[in-house]
Amino acid sequence: ATDEFLVETKYVRDIPIKLSIDKGCSLTKILYIAKEKSGDDPEKRRMVCETYKTGRKSVAPVLRKVLSEEAVDLSTATGADCIHVTGVGCDRECDDIEEVGGFKVKFIEEFYSQPAGMRHLIEWFPTTELIYQTEADRAAAEAAAAPNHWMESDLMKKFMETVIKQIPPEILQLPRDAKFPSLYAFIGSGGGINLMLPDGTAMMVGITPLAGRSYIGLARLLLGTNDYDEIAELARRGDRRKVDTQIKEVMTNKTDSHYGTYKDTEEAVFSFGKAVDYDMGVEKFAKEDIAASIVEAFIGSLAQSFMLTLRSCKVRTIYVGGNFFRSEFLRREFMILWDRFKTGIFQCHIIRTGHTAALGA
Repeated sequence: ATDEFLVETKYVRDIPIKLSIDKGCSLTKILYIAKEKSGDDPEKRRMVCETYKTGRKSVAPVLRKVLSEEAVDLSTATGADCIHVTGVGCDRECDDIEEVGGFKVKFIEEFYSQPAGMRHLIEWFPTTELIYQTEADRAAAEAAAAPNHWMESDLMKKFMETVIKQIPPEILQLPRDAKFPSLYAFIGSGGGINLMLPDGTAMMVGITPLAGRSYIGLARLLLGTNDYDEIAELARRGDRRKVDTQIKEVMTNKTDSHYGTYKDTEEAVFSFGKAVDYDMGVEKFAKEDIAASIVEAFIGSLAQSFMLTLRSCKVRTIYVGGNFFRSEFLRREFMILWDRFKTGIFQCHIIRTGHTAALGA
């Protein structure tokens, strides 16, 4: 997959070699500034973001392909001959990269490259240019605004009242359009959350191994596929309520219940719960329904992690990068869930590129 951004020339003019690589556990992300063409605006440069499914395969063939197309601006404005790389895959393959490219390699740890890249994106581009704006994303916004009976229950009303009371007052004083302080969550094979401060510094405030790699691994065990797009399509056609425990299976829904009543007792609450409730094995469920439960389990955990970190760090905006949410369906389900708990105070922007670490390097 390939994406492009038009970046102001002043930001990239003095970068020695306008090419960087981020090789993770599943994907290789290559970012470069394209050669100028006749008729190009001299004040703008094309920043090209290419993504390849390489897994444990060497990055060398991919890099060789990119260089052979002669689209990369390899000018060395400062006379340097060093390319910056990042990601666990590049850590193993620095020698191969040097051999293919013919230039020295400097490795940058992701703890530095990820927040640096996100800061560049925030500072160089308006938010509207960074986020997904497909038809499905607009539909997700409409769906999120629809009435939700789960949140209208007595128990959840009390819960949300408590949550709002516990929100630090410092958050309410921050302008909604303030770029910093903010959080940046990168969700790829693994996941982490950085707090980005106005003075240009950043610090890691959260980390989780339960991200893309575990998501695909669980799908391989339960569904028999490790294809990201196939998992998302199965989930789109599935119904998690056929796999998850529902309200009606754990609540009485009587008016004298200490938990109150619910308008929709069909709502699911515990991922994979029916496997326990009825002692059922994977063969008893449809793949589509299992896939829907897997998706909800992961996006639900991420949404709660994001929300809690926003509160504890006393900021109101989180940017989400990485390639976990490149599926329109996953973004839709996440934003519907997010809207239930955002309390009108917090905001989440899912960035349309997974090249933040490559840019930061």
